[in-house]
Amino acid sequence: LAASRRGAARLAKAALKSGRTCAMSGTLLEQARNLHEDLEILEKAMYRELGDPATAHLKRVDEVARDQVVATLLDAHTQRAKRLAAVYEDGDGARREEIQAMSGSTVFSAFYDQLKLLRDYHRKHNIAPPSEVYERELLVDVLEGANEQTFTGEEAEGRYLDMHALHEAYINLKGVDKETDYASYLKAAAQLANVPKPTALTSGYVRYVKSLRDYWEGFLTRTQPLLPLADILTKATAAFDERWAKGEFTRWQGGGAEKENG
Repeated sequence: LAASRRGAARLAKAALKSGRTCAMSGTLLEQARNLHEDLEILEKAMYRELGDPATAHLKRVDEVARDQVVATLLDAHTQRAKRLAAVYEDGDGARREEIQAMSGSTVFSAFYDQLKLLRDYHRKHNIAPPSEVYERELLVDVLEGANEQTFTGEEAEGRYLDMHALHEAYINLKGVDKETDYASYLKAAAQLANVPKPTALTSGYVRYVKSLRDYWEGFLTRTQPLLPLADILTKATAAFDERWAKGEFTRWQGGGAEKENG
């Protein structure tokens, strides 16, 4: 996909693009064909990235860069698969009507009418037959359209956390130890239950916790792009809701202690 995995995005922006990229005609059958073609190209690209024996012992920074490329390809694959599923579900019956129009006593006239439409469409949009050129252009288009995942200097390409801004926000909260240094903060940042309750009830603390959550989610997304983070968070939220319903959070639920002890 690129001469250098870390430079994949920059290479994509420098490459030439074709007007045919992801082009589709007005017929649903042609749309489905194009989508199938794109899906196959994306699957082959992901297999090349993950199945290459040379990537078995990548440095961490190169592994992260490769996974970001694969995650981008996977997202493009998912979007196209959903569009293809919608075509086959045929909610408005248009695909069924299109197929019916190509059968029966008028099958040959319908066929040549469709063929003329396809030729006219491909001629109008200068669409070339499938080729390695289109495959390359599709991948360039997908990678170029992705949001570039970058790291701060402190994060060192995903090897370390950069929570200096969060540390500053923490020590400015009411009721916390203002002398907490950065190293001590990193060790205790996840221990939210140790924060004094009066502090935890302030609006400033709520904003701080939201920023903390956003940073951690963003860091995981950038360093482990293939991690099913959304599914993990959904399960964690469901588990929390279940425990909350049982009154197990005694710090916040007045009747929880009695229920837990009883």
